[in-house]
Amino acid sequence: DETGLIAQGKSADFIVLEANPLDDITNTRGIIDVYLRGERIDRPGISARILGTDQP
Repeated sequence: DETGLIAQGKSADFIVLEANPLDDITNTRGIIDVYLRGERIDRPGISARILGTDQP
């Protein structure tokens, strides 16, 4: 089964937050990292490409 676990060899989509969203729902805005299919996403790089500020 591919869902419900964060473990070696599994594929996972998740975010890492600065603080617990159960303490305050606005803590969901403090995203530190994003992982898609187990791989860390380069958020600044994606933002730069979208905004056209990246360097070729």
